[in-house]
Amino acid sequence: MARSVVLVVCMLLLAFASASKTRLTSAQEKRITELRQSNLGEIMLTLAELHMMSEGPVDELNEALEALIEDIQEKIDDNDASYNERSLQNQSEVTRLEGLISDTEVQISNANNILENILYPALEELQSTLASENNSVDENNEYVNTITAQREADHEVYETNVAEQNDALSAIDECLDILGQLSGGNISLIQTK
Repeated sequence: MARSVVLVVCMLLLAFASASKTRLTSAQEKRITELRQSNLGEIMLTLAELHMMSEGPVDELNEALEALIEDIQEKIDDNDASYNERSLQNQSEVTRLEGLISDTEVQISNANNILENILYPALEELQSTLASENNSVDENNEYVNTITAQREADHEVYETNVAEQNDALSAIDECLDILGQLSGGNISLIQTK
């Protein structure tokens, strides 16, 4: 509001200076130059010059400027309200996302703890057990191969013994047949003197 008063005073000075053909002070000229550098100040000064050219009453110019200032203030208030609403929404979203990030960090930490304290040791134990069981399987396969080879060797010996015994029985049967033929069946295997 103070800015609008300064603008109105500057415009009135400009209008008065133009109307009375007096010179402005260097401070007043400097302030008018500063006003011309902003879009709003340029518009207001142009309105003041137009108003002076048309020789309208100063009160009308003042009312027009006050209406313009009120419109601009309403726009500023609307923009502030919109900005504040967006800021609250943004803060709410930031808070929500920070909560999600925090929850996710906790879940990651829990997962790492489970990995480090449970799963990795269990994996190492299972790998050790698997290696031990594979060694046992290899030893058992080697033992099975050894006893299978021994069984095959023993079976060959058995087959050889059976064949020899069958040959011996056949030879005994032949001998008995020969002896039975030679003696006419009266032979005895008792030796006499």
